[in-house]
Amino acid sequence: MSGEFFRILTANVMFITIVRIVTIAVSLTTPYAGEMEFQSSGGTFFQYYLTQDNRFSQTPPLPPGYRFAFSIDNLIYKTSVGHFFLNAADATVISRSDTSVIKLDKIRYRIEPGFRAIGYRHESNLLLSHECIHQIDRPRVGGSIFWNSIQANYGTKGAYDYNMVERVVQRDFQLRNSWDYEVSGDVYLFGHANAFIAQNQDYRGHARLLLRYNWALWEKSAFYADLKGDEWITSTGALQNRAMGQINWVLLSQKSVGILYGEYTFNDDNPYDNENSLVSLGFRILY
Repeated sequence: MSGEFFRILTANVMFITIVRIVTIAVSLTTPYAGEMEFQSSGGTFFQYYLTQDNRFSQTPPLPPGYRFAFSIDNLIYKTSVGHFFLNAADATVISRSDTSVIKLDKIRYRIEPGFRAIGYRHESNLLLSHECIHQIDRPRVGGSIFWNSIQANYGTKGAYDYNMVERVVQRDFQLRNSWDYEVSGDVYLFGHANAFIAQNQDYRGHARLLLRYNWALWEKSAFYADLKGDEWITSTGALQNRAMGQINWVLLSQKSVGILYGEYTFNDDNPYDNENSLVSLGFRILY
């Protein structure tokens, strides 16, 4: 844990230093550099797996049961061209079996400092992503799995969950019979300092595509469907892919939304948090 804490501290100190250098440089060259802002949005969800036969089972096998997660998006500095942010997310995977209704399996967390540029209908993000998977209550040979990557993504505003509340509350009629999308790519860090930037994985690149069809907007609800695809490439050139579909029913309140959803994973080759052929139901709250 001390090594993990040091890695997280180092990444965040580097980010804060870069932010400070950039803001000072901008302030010396422009009359209006920006200002601090403290604005947060986020969400939490609970997911129940109806099926449990996935690949890459642990020894002894821990069939999937539930997943509980939260995420938060923090805007911390605003400039004339965009926002610096610090995102954090955590997911706990819980197993369910005939002998045990609840058994903790793993915790997966993510920390992402970065910069967001927002246009009229689109936005883009450039960030450093640190992600780690810890097994719970049992040792793992070689320790935890983690990686660091430099990520860039671009898409329509409607493809990002932190924009969902504003769109529904303001009755954005683009939620009727329209499409949203997001494309992203990661380059994974590796090398002689591997103990601090990667462990127990050999990824070199990752690409992701999200297609969202906004079907209907009613007085107090909306409906949309997602198709998501991921592709990873390893150091040997091997490819791993994941594809899933999701249907979502949005329930409106004054300042937040609740989303009932169903999810099916068509294929998943990823060995670290595999959901191949799993069917699940879930509920999300976004604020």
